[in-house]
Amino acid sequence: MLAVFDKSVATIPDGLQTPQQQDPSLNALKDAALSRHFTSLHPSAVTINLGGSGLISYSIDKQNPLLPRYHCGS
Repeated sequence: MLAVFDKSVATIPDGLQTPQQQDPSLNALKDAALSRHFTSLHPSAVTINLGGSGLISYSIDKQNPLLPRYHCGS
């Protein structure tokens, strides 16, 4: 699973920040390079584009089909 959100939606945890993230021209949402890389590794991924707010990609490609998956709902 890959989730990328704009700063207005969620803040970056301190442990995940790098010096390159200080450059405003490097924006994973603007050029979608991170999303393209994820979908190149997982061709059957489903990507939900949330516009300027972010994107979410999910794939079950490389998961063990014998392991149970839990879906919680109300």
